Formats: sequence, structure tokens, C-alpha cells
Amino acid sequence: MTAVRALTVRAVEAVLRTGWYISGVGHGALILFILFGGLFAGDRIPEVTVSEVTVLSEAEYAALLPPTTAPDVGSDAPEVAPPAEDKAPEAPVEDTAPEVSEPEQVEEPETPANPELTIPQPIPDAIVEDNAPIIATPPTDIDGSSPVADGTPQPAPRVAPTPSIAPPPLAEAAPERVEEATPDAEALPEEVVEEETPAAPPEASDRIVTEAEETPELAPASSMRPRTRPAPSARQAEAPAETPRETPRETPRETPRENATEDAVAAAVAEANATPAPNVPTGPPLTGGEVDGFKIAVGSCWVVDPGARSAGVRVTVAFSLDQQGKPLGEVRQVSAEGGDASTQRAAFDAARRAILRCGARGFPLPVEKYSQWRDIEMTFNPEGMQFR
Repeated sequence: MTAVRALTVRAVEAVLRTGWYISGVGHGALILFILFGGLFAGDRIPEVTVSEVTVLSEAEYAALLPPTTAPDVGSDAPEVAPPAEDKAPEAPVEDTAPEVSEPEQVEEPETPANPELTIPQPIPDAIVEDNAPIIATPPTDIDGSSPVADGTPQPAPRVAPTPSIAPPPLAEAAPERVEEATPDAEALPEEVVEEETPAAPPEASDRIVTEAEETPELAPASSMRPRTRPAPSARQAEAPAETPRETPRETPRETPRENATEDAVAAAVAEANATPAPNVPTGPPLTGGEVDGFKIAVGSCWVVDPGARSAGVRVTVAFSLDQQGKPLGEVRQVSAEGGDASTQRAAFDAARRAILRCGARGFPLPVEKYSQWRDIEMTFNPEGMQFR
């Protein structure tokens, strides 16, 4: 058994070795063919294709080309029938036409062959007299405030064929009659005769002056002469003359001294500040929120120009408020730091305007704490606002 097994194993090993040998030889041949197979093959030269070429001139080339002529197009085109025109409906024709009356021929007047012409006779020149009417010169004492100083014709109340010269300034037009109540004969024993001034005829002109030609008058050209005052009656003469009243002489007032007035005002202000106002509510001090609200209310009206010199000034002001939160009295400057006098004044004016402008409606402060915010001292600083 052992010998059989040994022979079988050897046979199997021989078969396996034979396959190994065949595989090794085949792979070696393939590798050698790949490496050295192209050495012995000759290089293939590609075939060259040759074509025949002929050189021609432009004339020969043009002769070779066929003539390019457009084909003849037949001129006999089929006639297109015109579209049938839409015939409009025929209007009904009346059988009897209206009779038209012929216009009557107007006979033209016969014109004479040689018309007689009448030549108008020349109008004789008007005779002008050298003697002009003498016009009275107006008085020199009349006020010259009237702009009517030239000789332009004035609009006359009536138009007459013969113009009449305006009356002199001293003559009056005929006054209208005014019916007056006649006094008793006993009261007026003597009749008063008024001096009558000569009446002049009303002014007339032969030229109609329209409203557009009227010259505006600012004052009358001449003043009328006042009438004479009538003599006093008997009753007025018998009345006793009133004795003139004695006017009391005004005693010169003594001007108080400025120093005394200022001292009195200062004393009154000090007394008012020293004595507490009656019925003034007292309460706890203001809270931080109430103080911030007051600062915001004043700051909303405080205008500061960052580029101005007064922007770096720190000014402290003092003022008083009434129970409604409105400024009471004047706003006073307590102190100022930075800048010169003009810039400090500008900063104080800005703070004063802010207090008066926003305080006109009243600041939102609690009334029950009036004693805490009645007198306020406030510092206006662009970096921050302080309240005391």
C-alpha cells in the first residue's frame, strides 16, 4: 500500500511539473517576442500620392467657365382680373325734380358818359386875434402841496360851445341856498349882514375830457375863503364870562436813588427766598428716574454746535420753578469755566433758551415734591448735564 501511494504521488507530481514547465516556456517566449519582436521587422515607407497640376492664366480660366446669363423670363404674365367693385346702393330717384326759380335780373343804373365833378371851394383861414384875454394870476400864498401845477385842461362839469375862463381863486361859485331855522326876533335884535363875495359863472369848456385824461389830484388847487363869523346874540352877550380855572402846578417828583432801589429789591428777594411759601408740599427727594426725565426734557431744547467755541464751555445756572413746573423769575448765571467772556455768554444764552423754551409747557415733576425742586441749580456741560 505504501508503495502504491508513493507511485501515485510521484505521478501526480510529474504531471504538475509538466504543466509548470509548459507555462514557464510559453510566458518566456511571449516576453521575448514583446521585447525583441520589432527589431527584425523593416520600417514601412508610406506611399506618396502624386496629382497632375496645370497652370492657367485668367483669360484661359475665364474661357473655360460657361457664360453666366440670366434666364429669359417670359413676359407674358397671366392677366389678373380686377376685383369687382362694390356697387353702392342706388338712392331712390324722385320722378319730379323741384322747380328752381331763376333769379330776377336787376337793372343796373345808367351812368352818364361825362359825369360832372364839383370841386370843393377852399375854406378861408380863420382870423386869429392877437388880443388874448387877460387871466388873473393866482395868489402866491396858496399852499403848493397840490400836484396840479401845469396848464392841462381840467374836466369841467358842463360843456359849452364858448369856453369860459376859470374864475380866480378868490372868487366863489354861487353857493347853494341852505334853509336855516330863523331865530326869534327878540333874541336877535340886530340883523347880521354877511359880506357877500362876488359869484363867478360856473366853469365851462369846449373840450370833453374823458376819465382816462383826468389828472389825479391829491389836494385842492386853491382853498376857499372862510365865511365871516356871525355876531354873538344878546343871550350869549349877557352870559357871564367864565373865569379861567387855575391849573394846579405839578410838583417835581423826587427821583429815588438807584442804590436805595436796588437795596430794596435785593432785600425783598432775599426775604421771599428766606420765608417758605405757604401750603408748599414737602416730600421725599427726587428719584433717579425723575431727575433723568428732567434732564432729558431740558436737553431736548438745548442746542449745542459742536464746531462752535462755546461747545467747550461749562456753565452753571440757577432758576426757580412754580408748582406747575414753569420757570419763575429770571435764569441767573452762577459760574462758567472755559473760553473767554463772549463764549461764556453764548453758552449761557443757549442754556437759558433751553430752560425757557421747554419750561413754557411745564416740566414733568411731581407736585408732592415741590419743595425739593423749587430752586434748581443746573450745570450745562457738553460731556454731561448735572442737576442739583
